[in-house]
Amino acid sequence: MDTIDQTIPSRTLANAFRIATLGLLGAGIAGFEPAVDAALAVSAVNAAVYLYCDRTPERMAIQIRLVYLVLLVLGSVPPLGFLLELLFVGSATVFMTGYCPLTRVLSLMPWNRQLPLSRSLIVATFVSRHPRSSVEARQAWAARPGIAG
Repeated sequence: MDTIDQTIPSRTLANAFRIATLGLLGAGIAGFEPAVDAALAVSAVNAAVYLYCDRTPERMAIQIRLVYLVLLVLGSVPPLGFLLELLFVGSATVFMTGYCPLTRVLSLMPWNRQLPLSRSLIVATFVSRHPRSSVEARQAWAARPGIAG
């Protein structure tokens, strides 16, 4: 398997999962209901691949995939269908800009941060730039929990 550090799948594989999920979510939101089930399957495989390759659920990349999968399952229940639209917008944002709102939220969870929760930490988490250099991006991608990517 194409990997960065032999423990997590490459950005190419991550982008393939992201593109597939984004397309399927878009089709599901547009009214093709089987696409939502397919998006669930793709997301489950995505999470399973990351868990299998790393076996460290506390890594941010795995937390994101597991929470995304849970939100997708919840969104498939009619009263919570708005979650599908939220996931679609979030996935499109990640694909187009590299900014992941879910990663930012998860980085504020108690098990992912070393600093006390404060207004300045919340602001800094949501407005800080995404790593731009390939070295910074690689470090953020492979980093342990607490990296807001």
